Amino acid sequence: MPRVDPNRMPPCEMARVVLHWTAGAHKASALDKEHYHVLVEGDGTVVYGMHAIDANAKPAREPRASHTRNLNTGSIGVSLCCMRDAVERPFSAGPSPMTVTQWQVAAEVVAELCASYNIAVTPRTVLAHGEVQAVLGVAQLQKWDPLVLPFTPNVPRQQVMEQFRASVQQHLNSAAAPSMSALPSGAAAPPPQPATKGPFTPQSQKWRSDQAVLLVHGVGNARQGDYVDVIKAVQDAAGPDVAVYSLFYDVFNDWLNEKADVRDKIKKVMQVFKTEEGDGQLPEAIAEFAADVIWPIFATAARESVQRAYLLQMKQIVKDGLDAGLLKQQQKLSIVSHSLGCFHTYELLHAIATQPAHTLRPLSDGIRFRSVVFMASPVQLIRTLASRISGLVPSGLATAAAAALANPSEEGLGAVRTSVERWISVTGDLDPIGGHFLHRKAPWAYMDVTGQQSFVVPQTLVGSGDEPANLFTLLRTSMSSGRPPTLNNPHSWLDYLKGPDVDLKSWLA
Repeated sequence: MPRVDPNRMPPCEMARVVLHWTAGAHKASALDKEHYHVLVEGDGTVVYGMHAIDANAKPAREPRASHTRNLNTGSIGVSLCCMRDAVERPFSAGPSPMTVTQWQVAAEVVAELCASYNIAVTPRTVLAHGEVQAVLGVAQLQKWDPLVLPFTPNVPRQQVMEQFRASVQQHLNSAAAPSMSALPSGAAAPPPQPATKGPFTPQSQKWRSDQAVLLVHGVGNARQGDYVDVIKAVQDAAGPDVAVYSLFYDVFNDWLNEKADVRDKIKKVMQVFKTEEGDGQLPEAIAEFAADVIWPIFATAARESVQRAYLLQMKQIVKDGLDAGLLKQQQKLSIVSHSLGCFHTYELLHAIATQPAHTLRPLSDGIRFRSVVFMASPVQLIRTLASRISGLVPSGLATAAAAALANPSEEGLGAVRTSVERWISVTGDLDPIGGHFLHRKAPWAYMDVTGQQSFVVPQTLVGSGDEPANLFTLLRTSMSSGRPPTLNNPHSWLDYLKGPDVDLKSWLA
């Protein structure tokens, strides 16, 4: 459901979106509506200012929304209704603090505005009021909105907007992604559209310690996701001084530049599930959900694009560490990946351990990861598919290599050094992507790497009580995008991160 009324987005040329807070209450006042085009109230309600967006276009006309000093022309003003009486130092959010709901809805609003006005998501075109002076060189009056989040006040200011822009881009990608479940049975998927985003630009941060964590997401929770809570959970576990990076992508749209006969491949994947689990024992909807999660491996161009982006991001993280005065051997690097992101992580680790050109080898270059956490990994599932579906899975995958799954390593000068110090696998006993079916481990689908620390999380679908007899029906419902909120999603990344059986703080230490 769109957040912004299309009638409120008249056609015109706009250059940027500037994000603010009103420094008022959680409800938009008449004064707030005079200064901003779109406002998000405390409960996530979207309201509109009294001036149309095109009043701020070139040539600007009066009256118009005056929200950013000397930068109103060409700028769309979006503001969160919050932070009355907030104090910057020592920080106090006041009686009307920004809410998580507002922050999440704001990302959706900005994404829709960027799509409507063809605004790229960059630090110069989607930025906070508090970034304007530093980024664009337009003097402001000591503005710091909205660079401090009351629900994560210790996150560095630059990182706040990096994560916000990543969330905006995720919404843009997801909005254009074709839905597999929406296709009629037997229908051919429409050819994906060419990517509209420019060359991938990796995130960069100033390190405040010797540690950094990269989050690598998968297709998600079988529904459009917002990763604000995911980033917060990892930042809370890692600590405020640890640089947390996010690699967000959408292989269904932004990265996919080749036509794939999706339906045919999904049917073949589903057949593997039925063969392994026995005819009639695995609900078709669960098999199709699993196929939706792993089918992007079939598209070579999409997979290689993600890998290039992943490599660029990893090199940027190491460079940021070098810029902070840390040698490669001194940098404490970790990765937390989920779902399909585990597959991309496995492939990247093997590529950088064996290819000198990347200068990220564990022995020769000194890059060794303190910990890599795989959550609901489909790596073994993909490996099994590669052996069962001849000709569909691309060649050259480390996942499908003849040798067993392993922690990659480099050998030289009489020594062998693995790339990962702590290899951690976490999955739930109801998550088929992680290799468990109705509380039962399936060796053909569960990733089991020699030396890994394995954690299998007990899961329920309807709370802490006894499981209902018809688990098939409940699991089928929970895996669908329209699942009722009363059911738990066994593939949820956030649920894994916040679960009592996950000790992320010690894993990242």
